[in-house]
Amino acid sequence: MMAEREEVIAHVDTAGWATRDEWDAPTVACPVCGGDYTHPMSVRVNQNGDVVDVTRCKLDAYKSPVGTGRGSEISLRFYCENGHTFRLDFQFHKGQTFARTAITEPLEMSMTAQLPDELWRD
Repeated sequence: MMAEREEVIAHVDTAGWATRDEWDAPTVACPVCGGDYTHPMSVRVNQNGDVVDVTRCKLDAYKSPVGTGRGSEISLRFYCENGHTFRLDFQFHKGQTFARTAITEPLEMSMTAQLPDELWRD
């Protein structure tokens, strides 16, 4: 039964999850190209207008005039090694968690361009 649940999670947005690694855990795939070499750039938590943004170098907390409307939202922003950027968004409402993928502006990549900041990794 657990395998069925993992399969459902793995197909949240058909491009939101890709392959499984040696630990049999799903990896995040780019919704544009399907590549699974993706890097987390930031996390945003919006609790009905109370927002916290976390990046590699800073943590910002502020009040947004735009609330969530349906419970808290968590957005994870990624870039892939082919220059695409996207978000995995989760929203909570009455005991349910909704998930969606949003494609964002692509990175301007060149051989001399510095890669964007990403959250710490080993």
